[in-house]
Amino acid sequence: MKVHENIVEDDVKDPEITSLGNNDEADTDNALDKLVDMANTQDANLNVFAAKLTESNPLGHIQADISSLFAKVKNLKLSLSHQVVDKIDDLVPRMTVKKVMPKLDKRVKKTLNAKVPNIILKPLNREFNALNIMESRRIVILQKKLGKAIRTTVGNYVKRNAKKQITEIPRDILVINARQLVTKVEKNATDIHELVELVHELVRLIDPVPTSANTATKGEKTTSEGPLTLKEEKLQMQEIKRDDLLPITKLSYKVNNSTKEATMRITRNNQPLNLTVYDKFMLKKLRFSEWLELHALASKREEEFHLSTTAQLIRVQNAIKINSVEAREMFGKMIYVIEARNDVVEARNIVQDNLDNLG
Repeated sequence: MKVHENIVEDDVKDPEITSLGNNDEADTDNALDKLVDMANTQDANLNVFAAKLTESNPLGHIQADISSLFAKVKNLKLSLSHQVVDKIDDLVPRMTVKKVMPKLDKRVKKTLNAKVPNIILKPLNREFNALNIMESRRIVILQKKLGKAIRTTVGNYVKRNAKKQITEIPRDILVINARQLVTKVEKNATDIHELVELVHELVRLIDPVPTSANTATKGEKTTSEGPLTLKEEKLQMQEIKRDDLLPITKLSYKVNNSTKEATMRITRNNQPLNLTVYDKFMLKKLRFSEWLELHALASKREEEFHLSTTAQLIRVQNAIKINSVEAREMFGKMIYVIEARNDVVEARNIVQDNLDNLG
């Protein structure tokens, strides 16, 4: 071959090559031929591969991978964005509420504390006070109407019968001394009969339970033929006086400033009787004659003491049975009315100054 010849000519003076034998030269030629063939084959393959790459756009698959990766990144970005937005929407209200609610609660409580008394409590108390005053006045008005009706009925009855039975009627006087509480009644038939009828009416007001004929007062006589005779009326009056043989000669009223307890001392023919009085000047339990005397005392001193509501309720209280439901309700109402009055302190001072050791 030409290559071999050139190598031989260039290296003819090399002592190693000159020492090779003919067999070695043949093997060398064969190896060189194989190498040349391999080089030519690889070169051809490279040219074919290069041509194929040039013809088929070798960056296409890379672009496809990049496009796919970009789409995935875009989808991931959108997904992350949605997740972040949802998380913010979920957390922000909680954080806001958690941060704002304590302040809001304080503001609401402060506003309620400032507004509720003016909006609700003051009008409610005003209406409640007005209702209690109206109730107390209604009871007093009813009592006045009943008293007027009783006096009118008794007066008409007395006038009618006086013309029939007595030609000349002397004026008898019913004297109630507010200081000594001594009752003097001149024993004239007409006035005795009037007093008896008035007492009967008052008893019916005080005790709502109807009185039967069997439980009538001892010595009291009734007849369907007409009014009682003079003798019968005198006997009836004597029987009434026997129920209360000891007239009251002295009455004292004291208030303990330290314990706020009140005590009433009633002297009857020099025999003292001490009665404990409920707080807020509520009488505990008295007999009917004592009720009449206290009624007269309270009536005379109402305007002077500025205790019209208290005195009126005292009378109403004594007109109700002790330990009854009505009595307990009236006691509670009396306490409320007295404590609600603006002049309660002044009233207490007046009572202490004017009723201590009365008589």
